[in-house]
Amino acid sequence: MKHLLILLFIALSFNTMAQKYSLNATYFVYSVNGETVDEDNVDIDMTLNTDIDRLTIYSRETQVIDFDVLRTYTDSDGYFVIESSATDTDWKNIKLKILMHNERGSVIIAITYPSYSYAYVCEFI
Repeated sequence: MKHLLILLFIALSFNTMAQKYSLNATYFVYSVNGETVDEDNVDIDMTLNTDIDRLTIYSRETQVIDFDVLRTYTDSDGYFVIESSATDTDWKNIKLKILMHNERGSVIIAITYPSYSYAYVCEFI
């Protein structure tokens, strides 16, 4: 069911049936206990593979995040939101939120640990 919802949104929004999406992060924000500690322009490639529910981030150290979709909805800003429980490369439990805006062609990837979080602002490539 979760695959179907993701595919339906992407098919309608981007007129494509691909299961694997290439992204490029252009901005990064790091927060501790809800307060922004660091932010910077970046150039980091990512792959979102909805066939196997995996996000791969090709940063200095490659991060592999496996996720299970908990719910999907459209927020008040027009973003299609995918909220997921996930595990990171070290099998730590995290929260993953993916926000996609079809008109802007933008994607926000937000990763949350118990005491810190970080987010990437991305574009489809």
